[in-house]
Amino acid sequence: MIKGLVERECHGSRYPKEFYARRPDIVARDLLGSLIVAGSRTCIIIETEAYFGDCDPGSRASKYKGGRIRERFYGEPGRFLIYGMHGWLLTNIVSHEPGRGGAVLLRSCYSPVDGVVEGPGKLSRYLGVAMEYDGAIVGGNSSPGVRCGYRARSPVRLYRVNVRVDFDEPFRYADGGFFRPRRYRPEKTVGFTYC
Repeated sequence: MIKGLVERECHGSRYPKEFYARRPDIVARDLLGSLIVAGSRTCIIIETEAYFGDCDPGSRASKYKGGRIRERFYGEPGRFLIYGMHGWLLTNIVSHEPGRGGAVLLRSCYSPVDGVVEGPGKLSRYLGVAMEYDGAIVGGNSSPGVRCGYRARSPVRLYRVNVRVDFDEPFRYADGGFFRPRRYRPEKTVGFTYC
């Protein structure tokens, strides 16, 4: 038990595939407080970002009209999407409703041993995420697992980081009870369209 956190009734159980087959923003919010387990390391997810399909100006799906990343974005929910950026690997979980596209970026986590691991690249490195996890089922035989954990103490919504043009609705979710999430303001916003 971590001081100030309330365990969910389902504490420790794996999420079913249907958990990820929902809108990315709902999954991103619901992942706050969840446990991510990779080998001997476990941390609590404290910051996520939701990304949608082609209509999302910040999404990889709108930037890549073909190839592996796009295929994952529109592929089976509950699988990892791993790609590199600025020398770091970023860990995403494909999350969307049927006929849509989307993923949730895992941005930061909290380890009871090592404290806050802030930033998606650092999170991936901390958990030992490798490109070989790309396309793997979350919690598969050799890939990191995500389990029901705690309730976020003070959830907040913010604009996504390093997205120059973003939706006018914020799709970054963070547990402000653990740390002060980085504030970010996009250069331009456009009306939200669910695609």
